[in-house]
Amino acid sequence: MSNYQTRYPSEIQLTNRQVITLNSNDNKERTLLTEVKVDEKLLRDAFSRNGFESVVIMEEVKQHQIGSGMRKHLSSDWDMHIRFLSLHQGLIAIDAEVETNIDYLEHITTDNWISVIYEIWEVVKQLTNQIYLFHKKTGLYVTQIVKDFSIALSKLKEQTEWKPIVAVGALALLGLSLAAWAASSKE
Repeated sequence: MSNYQTRYPSEIQLTNRQVITLNSNDNKERTLLTEVKVDEKLLRDAFSRNGFESVVIMEEVKQHQIGSGMRKHLSSDWDMHIRFLSLHQGLIAIDAEVETNIDYLEHITTDNWISVIYEIWEVVKQLTNQIYLFHKKTGLYVTQIVKDFSIALSKLKEQTEWKPIVAVGALALLGLSLAAWAASSKE
C-alpha cells in the first residue's frame, strides 16, 4: 500500500484581508470548502465523465447533503469521495476527501482520510472558472492562496478485504439454515 500525497493551502487571505495560517488539523476539520454556482446535474455529469460513480453503500450522509455522494477508485489503496452540499444560497459546496479504498474493512474502522481541494478543481474547471473557497471558521471567502503545504495520507499497516468475510459468513449461515431445515424435516 502506498501513501497518497497532495497539496493543501497553508496560508490564505480572506475577503477582510486577514491572513490565516492553516495546518493538518484544519484539513481534518474540513475548514475549507470549494463552492461553485453550477447546476447539480451538470456537476454530477462532469464528475461522472471523470470516473466518479454514485455511492450506493457505506456512505456517511452529511448535514445539508444533496443526494448521494460520488466515489472514484484512485488505486487499489485509495478512493476519492465527494459530496455536494447546499450551504449558501445559489452555490453548491463540494466536500471532498481521499480515503481508504471501500474494499477494505479499514474504510469504516479507521480515520484514514484527508480533505482534498485541488483534485476536484480540475473537474470543476471543465464547467466554470468561478470557483470560490469558503473558510468555515470565519464565514468568509478566500481571496488568495498564499502558500501550500504537502500533506500525505499514510499507508495502512493492515488491510482486510470485507467481501470474502461476508461471503464466508453468508455460506456459514446458509449451511446452518440447511442443517436446521434437515433436522426439522426428520421429525
